[in-house]
This record gives sequence, structure tokens and C-alpha cells, in this order.
Amino acid sequence: MKQVRKFLHIDKKQNRNPNQPRKTRVPQLGHHSSNATPRTSTADLDHNVQGPLIAPDLLTATRAPVTPPPIAPVSLTTPQPSSAHGDFDTFPTSNSMMSDTNRKGKGDAKGSGTNDYLEYGSKLTIIPDAQVMKTGEDIQSAPANRAGQSITSTPVMERGSAQAFINLMGAQQDAGGDINNTINVNLEFEKALAIERDTSKICKNQALQNLPVASAAAHTSGIYRSDVVRRACTKGTRTKVLEDIQHWLHSENAPPVFWLTGAAGMGKTTIAMTICEELEDLFHSTVTTGSITDSSGGQHPSVSFFASRQLDSGDPQYLLPTICRRLADLSSSYAGQLVAALEGDSRLATAKLDIQFEGMLVKPWQVSSSERTRDLPICIVVIDALDENGNGFIFLKKLLGAVRDSKLEGLRFLVTSRTEPHIAELCSSFEPNAVCRLQDIPVDKAQKDILLYLQEEFSGLREDMLQLIVEQSHGLFIYAATVVKMAAGSTKREQERSVEKLLKATYASTNHLDLLYQQIVKDVLQHDDEDIQHDRFHILHVILCAVHALQADVIAQLTNTDEEDVLFVVGQLHAVMYMAHDGRIQTYHASFADFALQYKCDVGTVHASLVQYCYDIMKKQLHFNICGLESSFIMDKDILDLETCVAANIHPTLQYAIVYWTTHLEKSTPSDTLRNIPRSFVDNLLLFWLEAVNLLNARIDAMRALYLVSDWIAEHDKPSIDIWKDTINFCRAFTSSEMRKSTPHLYVSALSTWNPQSHVSKCWQPCFPNIPKVSGAHSSAISMHIATECAVYCVAISPKGDQIVSGGEDSAVCVWDAASGEQLKELTGHSGPVWSVAFSPKGDQIVSGGEDSSVCVWDAASGQQLKKLTGHSGSVQSVAFSPKGDQIVSGGRDSSVRVWDAASEEQLKELTGHSGLVWSVAFSPKGDQIVSGGDDSSVCVWDAASGEQLKELTGHSGPVSSVAFSPKGDQIVSGGKDLSVHVWDAASGEQLKELRGHSGSVLSVAFAPKGDQIVSGGADSSVHVWDVASGEQLKELTRHSSWVWSVTFSPKGDQIVSGGSDLSVYVWDAASGEQLKELTGHSGSVSSVAFSPKGDQIVSGGEDFSVCVWDAASGEQLKELTGHSGLVWSVAFSPKGDQIVSGGEDSSVLVWDAVSGEQLKELRGHSGSVSSVAFSPKGDQIVSGGSDSSVRVWDAASGEQLKELTGHSGSVLSVAFSPKGDQIVSGWSDSSVCVWDAASGEQLKELTGHSDSVFSVAFSPKGDQIVSGGEDSSVLVWDAGSGEQLKKLTGHSGWVGSVAFSPKGDQIVSGGSALSVCVWDAASGEQLKELTGHSGLVWSVAFSPKGDQIVSGGKDSSVRVWDAASGEQLKEFTGYLGSVYSVAFSPKGDQIVSGGSDSSVPVWDAANGELSGHSDLVQSVEPLPEGNDLSIHASDNRLTSSNPLWCLDSSGWFMLTGTSYHLIWLPTHLRNAVYTPYTKLIISKHHPTQLSFKWNYLGRGWTDLYSPSCV
Repeated sequence: MKQVRKFLHIDKKQNRNPNQPRKTRVPQLGHHSSNATPRTSTADLDHNVQGPLIAPDLLTATRAPVTPPPIAPVSLTTPQPSSAHGDFDTFPTSNSMMSDTNRKGKGDAKGSGTNDYLEYGSKLTIIPDAQVMKTGEDIQSAPANRAGQSITSTPVMERGSAQAFINLMGAQQDAGGDINNTINVNLEFEKALAIERDTSKICKNQALQNLPVASAAAHTSGIYRSDVVRRACTKGTRTKVLEDIQHWLHSENAPPVFWLTGAAGMGKTTIAMTICEELEDLFHSTVTTGSITDSSGGQHPSVSFFASRQLDSGDPQYLLPTICRRLADLSSSYAGQLVAALEGDSRLATAKLDIQFEGMLVKPWQVSSSERTRDLPICIVVIDALDENGNGFIFLKKLLGAVRDSKLEGLRFLVTSRTEPHIAELCSSFEPNAVCRLQDIPVDKAQKDILLYLQEEFSGLREDMLQLIVEQSHGLFIYAATVVKMAAGSTKREQERSVEKLLKATYASTNHLDLLYQQIVKDVLQHDDEDIQHDRFHILHVILCAVHALQADVIAQLTNTDEEDVLFVVGQLHAVMYMAHDGRIQTYHASFADFALQYKCDVGTVHASLVQYCYDIMKKQLHFNICGLESSFIMDKDILDLETCVAANIHPTLQYAIVYWTTHLEKSTPSDTLRNIPRSFVDNLLLFWLEAVNLLNARIDAMRALYLVSDWIAEHDKPSIDIWKDTINFCRAFTSSEMRKSTPHLYVSALSTWNPQSHVSKCWQPCFPNIPKVSGAHSSAISMHIATECAVYCVAISPKGDQIVSGGEDSAVCVWDAASGEQLKELTGHSGPVWSVAFSPKGDQIVSGGEDSSVCVWDAASGQQLKKLTGHSGSVQSVAFSPKGDQIVSGGRDSSVRVWDAASEEQLKELTGHSGLVWSVAFSPKGDQIVSGGDDSSVCVWDAASGEQLKELTGHSGPVSSVAFSPKGDQIVSGGKDLSVHVWDAASGEQLKELRGHSGSVLSVAFAPKGDQIVSGGADSSVHVWDVASGEQLKELTRHSSWVWSVTFSPKGDQIVSGGSDLSVYVWDAASGEQLKELTGHSGSVSSVAFSPKGDQIVSGGEDFSVCVWDAASGEQLKELTGHSGLVWSVAFSPKGDQIVSGGEDSSVLVWDAVSGEQLKELRGHSGSVSSVAFSPKGDQIVSGGSDSSVRVWDAASGEQLKELTGHSGSVLSVAFSPKGDQIVSGWSDSSVCVWDAASGEQLKELTGHSDSVFSVAFSPKGDQIVSGGEDSSVLVWDAGSGEQLKKLTGHSGWVGSVAFSPKGDQIVSGGSALSVCVWDAASGEQLKELTGHSGLVWSVAFSPKGDQIVSGGKDSSVRVWDAASGEQLKEFTGYLGSVYSVAFSPKGDQIVSGGSDSSVPVWDAANGELSGHSDLVQSVEPLPEGNDLSIHASDNRLTSSNPLWCLDSSGWFMLTGTSYHLIWLPTHLRNAVYTPYTKLIISKHHPTQLSFKWNYLGRGWTDLYSPSCV
């Protein structure tokens, strides 16, 4: 161990810690001298604060056109506080010393103008002839130099000495006034520079302090253990390169960016270190020398960012914030503007790079430029290994654009990187004086530099031996550096022996570096004991095969060795690897890993051993509730110190095993033992593993690895592939849903709602016998459901299948991880809905088109917007890349198809021929043709090169919504609003097939990758899969609850992705043959419901054009009455219950036999939609009202129109008969209420008082009064006899949509947009009660037959029952997934029926009663929240409630009523028809879901869910 410590902790060469001050250097680029002025080391400072870069420097080169004569040098020192003048630590910021015409300061800065100078004026210290004078008075009393006298003193001004400048200038005037004005110029300049450099106050701002910065980025950072530092070039080496960079630095008109490039091992970082150190030496030398330089050699402040994949500086999130934070340390003017930007947008610090670049760098720098003196020295930003930071390329691209537009004047950038093609392309136009390619330097020149380096490192080694090292290096500094590290710390004799041995081993080879590595490894790892030698090599290979760098103790556990063994191996290999500051083991250079994994290493076997060790570690350490979470009611984010708890309970070794075991499995050599591990993992560890994954927030990495190993299992363990698919789908269901927000719900919700017939359920549910019981319909077809925040209009999958992109209503383009379902990025740039998205063929770019008429191109990796293509004059409905990715096609509302050059953004062609909106465009697989479909019902095929229209395919009878080519390009598929899918021969244009099956518009179509299947999605909420050869429908996937706007196959064809208006993206298993039988029911919104007079039947009408009759007891559909060709707005039973009347959007009134379902009559006469129908009290007449401004009365027996009541100019919104049937009342959109004689049709009265549309009218039970409610927020009561307005009931703050009298006529109820239900005294007009509880507008209200209860339904998906006397809410019926449009009591008042937008007709138990349950619930809730309605009877210790114990919220959580406690989360397909408390019956096409809870196993009781003994 002593030997290990020696290598890891001691600087052998200088016997010092490298974090101590380095040897000083003279302030000349490219040279070293022991005579340089000493400077303070920065290595011992906090790595997040570059101390020396912060220190203000009042001296630098001026850029005055006339070179000033020699003057006395001036510099600053830190003042000592005195009792006379207080303790001023810092010079005021630029904000506090600006003129009154400039902006006021931010942060700590206050005030402006001359008074601020005076405020700090008493702190000047000038030292003429070594005499110190502390105050302005001292200065004024000092002997002044006479005109012409040389100034030999060396004044030193304290920081914050603004008054001193004024005093000094006054003293000079008193001395004669004829001293050269240059002194004044320089003093003013130095004053401005002091202001600019003083950032000590502004940098204390919390917004700056909170910026995420990389600790290892600065060139001064002590990033390694004490024996390793980033070093500068040896004296006399790289002189030409350094001189070129020096010339660029000090050339006034040099390009603002310099690129230093070369292959790995050529010394780029060492050169960058040299530049940084010399810039810093120059910058700080003024503090001690007081020198002032002219424009030929100014002291440039510098910012450095050294990127490394092995360190935090390789993390994309740190690149720009770190640079900006360091730049703020040097410029108070920029710091002030940066603070303003960060405080103005709290999201900026963590935003995407393109947003940060503009918001944190460009704009603040530009705005602050007006606050800086123009002659301030240029700041140099050094960025090393740009290619090793994830955002490096994007940063460089943005940087070059900004400097091209002169947006960053006053900054220069030195960038180093390997010569990667995409970076080389960006820098291809650089001027010769702004680029240095190390690979172009002759080998002999590089070898001369290597010799100088070796002579310094091996001062006692023979020259011939040094020359041999040089020759075998072939110009690679990494070779020489490795030899030096190998021989370091030895005596001269030992060094010679080590080097001789290395040289002999590598002399005869052409690959000297590999042989050097080989000799090193052999020397230190070989052992006479084969087992010991095997262990050593295994440790090395595991270190290198790990997915990322690991600490020694983790490596020890993954190799089943001791930590001491690992440290020994690392110590022995000190020439090629080291331990970083965080304890992780790193290699100096990637070339060593490349060598070592080919030397005595079977990589597949190493990975196999890692799989076994990872599995053993998980099996030993994973268990149920690993972090001891207390309650299933609480979200993870609300648990205090959860991160600390996770770190304490999940060791880094276990963390690594959890996330990466499948990564190693994918790369491993198969064996019988290995083949058993995936199945054993599923059966024994799956849920405990997923629990830990969720707590670690490692869902994306873990799920990707789980998904990618599928191919390995399919090849090597084929019988288990279906089990593995089920495993992935189960994990996805959890990670992509709300359940992941509360880890206990992996068991409470995910396991209890998973298909009980699946392998996961059969294996794990017996271990958890007390989880909630969920009975419902399950389908293996659903692979994953992603809940979005808005309607999804388009989806696409990346070429690798690892990402999904979607666009929608909220103008954002979202990128999702296809394995876990988590959102990776949100691309913002469109200003309206996004209608189309597509990946480029390489998957590196995304194109989107939107309502804002633009086509946007994005970088798929960073999310940065690369281009915005403008030219369309209307919304862009469809976009696509060409197969080569070099072109983009777009189609839009302006009837045009446009082709763009993807690189230059130039519009190449505009294809005109469509006579309406173009809905869809696509390239052929060869890229030689384009197909488009549009509003004009045509499908057009175009020549992509010439733009000529080749064919027009006609056959659709309505707009064509979607088109696509088959993979071979021989067929075209199109879908349209005529409900059909057409398949065409691409060569002849002949229609091959017409696929029928959708009941709504077909909005999207796509071919499978093999071309054997077609998928389509439509307005009927369904996804259909078709066989291309036969045209047969293979399956119908029904889980969407609204329009399906977009469908596509995955690249392998094994999955289908769909997106819809229901805020969902579904991923389906394309291979699954399971298709649930759909129950009968409405397929769209239910607009109207009513009970039969006896209460034994229910009638409903809806958006799907149908009228349905249901058995009120069983919910069985008795009849479906079809005849309407449009939405059915209104339905009603006749008084005897033997007939039904319906009115709809198709202008018809239909009368049906309620027993047989036969259509008896079709009453035609309306010329517009029929919005309201009703039978007369005797059942002999029917009244209808519609949008054609008429009220019509029909003979119910003959169907003859008896009367047409006209006279108004608006739509009829509501009609009703009087109780005796002798009068009819109607409400109109022209604000009037009319009363008609039912016998003669004569208008008896027109009741005027409303100022806007009248939505609802009703007679009182006696028929003597009429009530009306309308858009003007008022409820009016009228005398039915005289027409006089009796009362105006005001209280609503929005429109009133529904009104009704109580059965006795003494009260009126009303509901509307104000979210409340109002109850009024019909006699006095006084508002008796306001019933509040709805969180959305109230669509419908009604009294119970006895008048003791009121029911209301609204947009918040709830049906509420109120006590008419007290106004207390008795019940809330939840479980509905959409707006409730219609509610009604049964004739007996014991049931309530409702209808709405989710296609179902629930029947609720209206009877008064209480729910009861065990007091265990109270124990598990503990403590009960204040104000809830739960209580315990002392006599029986049972829980009672006047409200349901639980209800459904909008996100799918079932909540404990009156609390924020989460009981269970249900996936969408189980939510469509769920029985909640008081639900008696649900009439729906969806399979109903019923829940059963064991209350004492929820909340705090969840920890008892697990019972392994039950298995």
C-alpha cells in the first residue's frame, strides 16, 4: 500500500503538491524564465471561482491613436481599512459609477454620477518615492512635480479610489497645469477599467451563484489527485504554434475565433494550458509591476473551459453557464446585464443551449457594451477539447454565427478540438491566420519539441537514449509522456533501465505506442501465480469495460476482489491511469483502453462476468421498500430528504448494477448460466429493481438498456422473448405515467392494474395479496401510453426507434424516450399549433410545420433550432425529409407544395396544382417523386427534380388528409374525410383497393416497413391495421377517446405509435393479435338523456347519429335506433312511454316505437338543425325548434305539420309545452321569449327583457309562470297570462344555460358559466342559496320529483346532488371523463342519469345514505386533514361519510375525498367506464372497471402489502 500511496499522492519530480504555486513565468507568450515576477497561485482557490481572474486590473493597453510618452506606472493594491475613512472592501461597480444618463444599477449597485465618485474618494493611496499617503488631503499637500520634470514615482492606488483621480488631477493643475494630457487620458482609462473589473459585489448575486458550473473546467482547477496536473508546454517547445496564437491574440483586426486542431495525443490541451497561463501571468503582472502597455501587447483577461468526457466539464448543461459565470467575474457591466436576464427568466439557467446562448451571452454582452469604454482590452475565452462536451458542436455553430454578425465584439475565442468532420466543415472557411492544424506540422519538427520535453524531464538520461524515445514517438507527445510517467520517481539508474526495457520491447514494431503499453502492462501485472495475474488483468479489464468511470470500491465489488487489490493495480499502472478528484479511475488517454481491451482480454467474457456480478449484487441487496417510504398517499417530491435516503440505501455499486446490467448482457458472450439470468430477473427481482430505478430517477437509462437487450434474448433465449416483452411493457406503463411520481404506486397501482393473465402479474400478484382489486378489460396490444398536456396532431419515430417526436396544439415539439416514455426535450419556436413532424434519415434533425406558416428544422441531439424556412402564406400542414436528407418538402393552406434545400434553406421549387389546402406530402423512397393530398379530393404525384405534375389520382369523394409511399415505392396509400383508405399503383395511378371500416374521417395513414401492412387513424378515435395484399382489416385498436390525428410504424415494424386529441400518445404492439370485443354504446358525445315515465328505460342521443334505448336496471342496450344522418341534439319519451322523439343536426324530427324500435315517422320541414323536441302532456302533439328560426307543431299520430310558428330572426334554442298543453314557450338566440297558442299557432306574447340569446325556458307546474335564462347572465320570471316580467333574478356572473321550476313551483334553480348553481324563491325573487362546488361551467340542472334535491352536471366531469332546503352538497358522482351535458332524475327520484362527451351514460344511485367502512382507513390516513368530512362513531369505531370516500381527478388519480391523498392511479383504458361510489350502472361501449380496496393496506399501511409467504 505504501507503493500505491506513492503513485497516487506524491509529486515525484518536484516533491510538491501541484496545487501549490507553480514556477513563475515571464509575461511573454511561448517562453519561460526563472526571472519572472512571482504571482499568487490559483490552484488552492475554490475551483468554482477563478481567483486571479476576478482581481481587478487597472492597467492594460490603450488604443489611443497617438502613442503616449513615458509616464509613471500606476497600479492598485488592496487598501487597509482606517478608522478615519471606514472599510471599503471593493471599488463600486460600473452601475454605481455611470453617468446619470445611463441605466441604474442592478443587484447591489446603487446610484450614479459624480457623487458616487466622491463617495469613494477618500480612499486613494499614492506612493511617490516610497512615501504612503492615505487620503485625498495627503495627496493635495504632497510636493507636486513641476512642468517638464520627469515622474519617477510608482503610485499605487487603492481599489475604490475614484475621488483620488479627481484629487490627483487637481493637484497636477495646481502644480503648473502644463503636464502632458496623456496622464489624464490614462488615468481616465484606468478609472474606467477599475470600474469594469470590480465585480466583487455583483458576483455575490444569488442568480449568479446558482448558475450550474463545471468544477473541472478552469485551467486552474485541481481536477486530479496530487500527482497529476494539467501542464503547460516545456520551455522552447511548440514555439511556432504559440507564436502564431500570440500573433492572433495581439493583432487588432484578427478574426475573433482561432481553431487549434489535431489528432488525439498531439498536445492540444498542453498548448491551451500554456496560452491560459501566459495570459493570466500578463493579466496579473500589472499588480506588481505597474506597467502600462500600448496596443501591441495588452493584458487580456481570460476565461477558460477545458472539456473532458471523463469529468463534469463534458456535461452539456455546464458549458455556457460556466463560461458566462467566469466572464461575469471579469466584467461588471456584463455581470449586471446577466443578472437582469437570469432574474427576468428563472428558466434561463437550465434552458437549451440556443436559448442560453442568446439570453445569457449575446444579449447581455451587447446591451452592456454601451457601459464599457471602447478601448478596454479584449477578453480571451479559451475552450479546450470542444468535441468532448455534448453541446460543443452546437456552441461552435452559434458562436460562428454570432461573431459573423458582430454580436460579440470585445471577445475572442481560442477553440481546440479533434479534426472531426462536422467541426472541420464549420471551420473550413477560416482564414489561415486563425487556424492551426497540428497534423500538418512536420514530424521532425514535433520530434524536436519532444526532445526538449524529454531533456527537461530526464535531465540525467543519456542523449542517445532520449533520441531513441523521440524516434519511436513518431511525433506523438502522448508516447513520450507515457514513458516519462512510467519511469518517474526512480533513481537515474532505474530510469535508464526502465526506458531501455521499454525501448527494446517497442523497437521493431511499427505500432510503437501499443508495444509501449504492452511492456508497461506486462511489467506491472505479470505474476508467477496465475490466479493473481488473472485477477490483476480482470480488474484492469473491468475498469475499462465499465459503462463509465467507477471508484475503486465499486470495481472491487464488481470483480469480487478487495479494494486494496484495485488500488494496487491502479498504482502500478500510474503511467496510463489515475484516480480523479472524485475517486473515479480514469485513463490518461483513450489509446490505452483501445490497446488493453485487445491484450489478453476476451471482451465478451468480461461483460458476461459483469452481468453475473451485477445480478448477484442485485439479488443480495434489492428488496421491497428499500428506502422505507412511509405512505402510499404521498408523492415522492413531498418526502423530505428523499435523495439522502436513496443515497444511504442504494450504494453506488448497486446503482451501477441496477442501471447497466442489461448493457453488459447485450455485449456478453452467451452461456447457459447467462441465458437463465433474464428469466430469473423477471421472476425474482423485477419489481424491486423498478422501485430502485424510480427512486434513482434512472428510468431513461435503465429502460433503454432493458429495451435494447431484447435482441440478445430473441437470439439466445427465444422462449423467453414474450415474457421479456411483457416485462418491458409493464415497466413502460409505470415509467411513462403519473404512477412514477409516487414509488409505492408501483405496487398499489401498476401491479394491481396490470393484465392478470400476463406473466408479470401471475408471478408477482400472489406476493401482494392485499393490493387493490381492479376488475376491467385488459389488452396486451397497448405497449405504452404517454400522457401529454395538449392535443397531439402529429407523431414520428426516429430511424433507430429510440425516440418519438410529437407536435400539437400548444405550439411545442416534444421529444420522448421511446423506451421509458419520459420527455427528453421540448422544442419551442413555433407560435401556433404544430401540424406535422418528421425525423431526418440519419435521425440527427427534426423538421416541423405549423399554423404560423413556418417550417422549422431542429438539431435532434441538442434541441436547438437550426433553421426556419419561411415562404408559405398560410399554415404548414405537412413536412417530410427526402431519403438523402438533403431536401425538405412542405405542403400547406396556401395550396402549394414547396421543396427546400435542407442545408442552405433556399426554396428550390413551388409545385402548384392543388385548388385547396394541401394536407399531406411525402417523398418516394428513391427521392425522385413527391406525393401530395389536399382539400380538393385529389392525390397528386410530382417529379421531384423538375417539379412537373406526373399524375392526379382521383377516387376520394372528400378532402385527402394523408398520403404515403410504400417502402418499395410501387404503391401509394391515401386516407380521407370520406371515411376511406385507398391504395394506388404508383406507376399507373390505378386504384388497387378501397379499405372501409372507419366511421369517421381518416386523418393519417402509413405503410409498415415491410410494406405488407397499412395503419390508419381517424376521427372515430380508432386505429386500424390492414393487410395490403388482401385489403382485410387485421385489427382495430381502440383506446383513444378522441380523434386520432397521426399514426406511424416503428422502424422494425413491431410497434405502432398514435397521437390524438385526447392528450395521448399510444405505443401499440403491432404483433399482438389480441383485440378486445367492444361493447355496444355511443361512439361519441351524448347530447341528451331521459328516463321513461315508469323509470325502467333510458333513452340517449349523441354525436354518433344514433338514438339508444337501455334497460335502466341492467344497462343492457335494448335497441339502437338509426336513421339520423347527423348529431342527435334532443330526445324525449312520450307521456305513456310508448314512443320516442328525437331531433338532430340533419334537420329531421324522428318518431320511434319505444317497444320495437321501429321508426314510425320522419317529420320534415325544418331547414336547419333541430335543437329541441318535446311531447305535449297528452302525447298527441310534438313541438320542435331549430336553427331555421322556426317552431313547428306536429300531429304525433299522423306526423302532419300542424303549425309553423315564425317571426324571429334567430335560432330556437329551447321549447316546452305548458302543463295543460295549451301553450308553447320558446327561447331564441335573438334574445326574445315567445308564448304561442298551441291550438291556433298564434303568437300570444313576446316577452322582451333579455339582451342576448335565451338558452333555456320552462313553465311552472301550474303553468301560470315562465322562467327563462340566457347569455346576458339573467334569470327572468314572467306571468304566463299577461306576459308581464315579474322578476329579474340577478346573481350569475356569466351566461345561464339551464333553468327549472321545483315540483311545487315555489323555487327555481339555474346553472351556467359562473361555476355555481343558484336557487331562487319563485315568489319574491330572492336568491335563497348559491351552490358552489363545480370547477367548470354548469350545463344542466333539474329538481327531483319531490323537490327535495337538485342535480347538476358540468364541464368539470362531475354530477353533483344538493339538498334543496339546506344547499348542502350531498354527493359528488365522479368517474366521468368529459363534460356532462345532460342530467335527469328518474320518475321515482331514486336514480339519476347523465350524458356527456365521453360517450357513456352512467346511472347513479340518488338515494340518501351513508357509506361506511372500517376505521383502518383513518389509521392509514393519519393524520386526517383539517376540514374533511370523515368521522368515527365512538360506539362502533366505524368510519362514516356523507360524501364518497374517493373521487377521480383529471390526471387519473383517485383521491381520498377532501384530501390530497392518492389512493390509486388508473390507466386511461380502465378509466373510460369506472364505477365510483354511488354509481349504479354505466351504459358504455367501454368495458366497465370496478375497484375494491382493503383500506388498512393503503397510506401508512402500504408497507404490509408484501407477503412473500403467500406465494
